[in-house]
Amino acid sequence: MNRREVLAGLSAAVVAVGCDPEPGATKGGAVPEPTGPAPVRDPEPAAWVAPGTWDEAAFAWGVAAGDPTADGAVLWVRTTAPTVTLVVMAADGDTWVEVAREEGLAVVDEVVLHDLAGLAPDAVHQYVFYAADGERRSVVGRFRTTPAAERQVVFGATSCLATDGDPGFPCLSTVPGSALDAFLLLGDTVYAGADSVEGYRRFWREIAATPSYRDALASAAVVATWDDHEIGNNWTLGPPGSGQSRVTPEQLDAGRRAFREAMPFRAEGDRFWRRVSLGAVDLFVTDCRSERTETGMISPAQLAWLEEELEASQAVFKVVLVSVHMTDHFAVMGPVEAQDRWQGYPEQRDELLELCERVPGVVFLTGDMHYGGIQRVGGAEARGAALFEIAAGPGGSTLFPLDTLVGLAPPEVAAQYLDLLETWNWARFTADPGTRTLLVELVDRDGVVAVSRTIEL
Repeated sequence: MNRREVLAGLSAAVVAVGCDPEPGATKGGAVPEPTGPAPVRDPEPAAWVAPGTWDEAAFAWGVAAGDPTADGAVLWVRTTAPTVTLVVMAADGDTWVEVAREEGLAVVDEVVLHDLAGLAPDAVHQYVFYAADGERRSVVGRFRTTPAAERQVVFGATSCLATDGDPGFPCLSTVPGSALDAFLLLGDTVYAGADSVEGYRRFWREIAATPSYRDALASAAVVATWDDHEIGNNWTLGPPGSGQSRVTPEQLDAGRRAFREAMPFRAEGDRFWRRVSLGAVDLFVTDCRSERTETGMISPAQLAWLEEELEASQAVFKVVLVSVHMTDHFAVMGPVEAQDRWQGYPEQRDELLELCERVPGVVFLTGDMHYGGIQRVGGAEARGAALFEIAAGPGGSTLFPLDTLVGLAPPEVAAQYLDLLETWNWARFTADPGTRTLLVELVDRDGVVAVSRTIEL
C-alpha cells in the first residue's frame, strides 16, 4: 500500500488534541542569553580551474567528500581507472594553493575512499582525481573543514530520490549555488532491490551519473544515512508483518557493501550511527533501519549512545538525523504505517524525547514521507510538543499530500504543522549560535524559497 492509496481512508482517523504551545517554547536545560548575530564565514575565491580534461567515461560518477573534521574528510571517487592521483587545493586569499597530493591510490571495485587529514580548520578546499597519465581527470569537488564554533553554519539536506516523481532531480541543481558547509542525505537515496552486490551497485552508478546529483555531492561535504530503499521497500530481517517485507542476510550484506562503496563516511564495522561536528552544530546520524525489531526502532546500544552524546554535546545546535519521522502523526493518520515511524515504538520514543526536552538546542531532521515541512514532534501538551522536526525532500519521489490530510483536521490539530510543502525540495539551514536561531528554508525545483521560518532553540 503506498501513501496515496491510503489517503482516502485516513480522513476518518482525524481526532482533536489540545492547544499548540507558544512558538519557540522549550523545556528542560538552561539556555544562555543570545549575544547578537554570529559572524559569517569569509568569502571564497572564484572556483579553481583544474588542469587537464574531464574524462566523462572513466570518471562518469563524480566525486564526494564525507564526514568532515577540523583537518580533513573522507574523499571518494568512482572510476574505471586502475589507480588515481588525488590533488587537494586550499584557498589562500583570492588564489588556490596545493596542500595535498596522494599518488598511486588503488581503485578497488571501481571505488577510492581516502581518509585525508592534515588540512587547516574552517577552510575551503577543492580537489580532483587524475588518471595515471596526469591529464584525464574527474570533475572538481569542493568541501570545507569543520568551522569554528563561533560562526554561522549553513547546511542543506534532502531525501527520497526515486525517479517516479521528478526524474533527474531538478531541485538538486540549485544546491551548488549555496556553497554549503555540508549537505545531508537522510535516506532513500536510491530505490534499489537486488540479490547481489553487483546488482545494488548498478543503482548507485545510475544515480551518481545523474548530473544534478553528481553536482550537488561535489559541491559540499556529504553526511549520509540510509533508510529502507537502499536495500528494499520496508525491509526487515525478521518475520514479515506490519507492512514490512523480508530480506535475506545475504541481501543485507550486499546492499550494505554497495552503500558503503557509494558514500564517503567513517563507520565502525556495520555500525553507521555516529556524530559529525560542524562547529556550532553537532549532527547525530542515526540508523533507524538495520537494528529495528518488533519492539525497538534502534538497538539499546544505539539509544544509549545517542542519549549519552546528546547530554555531553557542547554544540549550540544538536541536529538528530532520523530517517523516519519522530513526529506523532496519529491525529491525521491514525495507526497507518505507524511501524515505519517512531510512533510505532512508544517506549523508546518517550525515553528519547524526555531527554531531548531537557537538553537545549535539539531539533530532528528527517525524510521518508515525501513532503517538506516544519512541524512539532507532538501535539499540544503531548510528549515532544516543544521540539521541532524538519522534513526535507523528497528530491524526486512521488509526493505525499499530508497537507490535504492536515486540512481535514480541526484547527487545534493542524496547529502542530507549522509549514507543509507538497513539491520536490531540499532544505537549507542557517544556524546562528549568537542568536540561537535556526533559519529553515525549503527550496523548490526552480530554486525558489517556498517556505521560510526562523526557529528559536
